[in-house]
Amino acid sequence: MYSRGEGVPRNEAEAIRWYRLAAEQGDALAQTNLGVILTRRWHRYQLEPLEGTDLAEAGRRSAERDLVRAFMWFTLSAAQGNEAAQTNMGVIERWLTSAQIAEAQRLSRERNEGRAQEGNEPSETIRIPRIPNRPR
Repeated sequence: MYSRGEGVPRNEAEAIRWYRLAAEQGDALAQTNLGVILTRRWHRYQLEPLEGTDLAEAGRRSAERDLVRAFMWFTLSAAQGNEAAQTNMGVIERWLTSAQIAEAQRLSRERNEGRAQEGNEPSETIRIPRIPNRPR
């Protein structure tokens, strides 16, 4: 709704907020959509970096965190069989270092384990795909 401006003004921050709420509950489509928004935000920074400003370094770090979080959400969604998430993982994987992929996978496992401890989905129902580390 907010991501496309359907019935409400388009608002990326609200879209992220609502997708995150659903994604944290394990909704695979919301996880994929949240990953897409974070990837687009990272891509916008690549096109229009804040070079020469005090915000340049903070913006670069924030954009890199967005891409790691996007990979985490795609990983969780792909583990539930979402094909778009699987495709998106393959696309953004080339922009991440091995360390960033490992970080996203660690975050995915922690989130999955946290949901299991809260009495939600048993950890056996969601398998986190492992991507072999590659030298960069």
